[in-house]
Amino acid sequence: FSWRGWYDAARYCSLYEVNQEEALAWVYRSIGMNRNFSNLWVRFELLEALDRDAEAEQARGEALAAATEAELNQLGYEYMASARLDRAIQVFASNAEIHPESWNVHDSLAEALAARGHVEEAIELYTQALAMVDDQDQKVRISRTLEELRSR
Repeated sequence: FSWRGWYDAARYCSLYEVNQEEALAWVYRSIGMNRNFSNLWVRFELLEALDRDAEAEQARGEALAAATEAELNQLGYEYMASARLDRAIQVFASNAEIHPESWNVHDSLAEALAARGHVEEAIELYTQALAMVDDQDQKVRISRTLEELRSR
């Protein structure tokens, strides 16, 4: 296996909550071959699932430090797609803390908050995103979203 094979096997076990102890060994092999956000995040998820809280928190910090804005955003949307809104909000919020200058992270966090029913917080974040974005199409989309949320 390359790093990716060990990662894929560990990720499968993490997603389906099976064989987590062995999966942790696999993800460590993956990290040893190519340390990156993907395998660091799976390590965090596995440690968290195994109730190894102190190690999980340290792993979470290492993964966030290795992540790009795009990687965190993608992960947040993966959580949203799998109906794990609380985890999506957590990831998007971390991304907003790390990249406060990005309109996109505020937009994504607002989307997750709106989906959770936190309309006022979503409006605040969409308003921030609108003030930051330069792209006209995105301005129009965010403005429409704000109108919809304000009419609720």
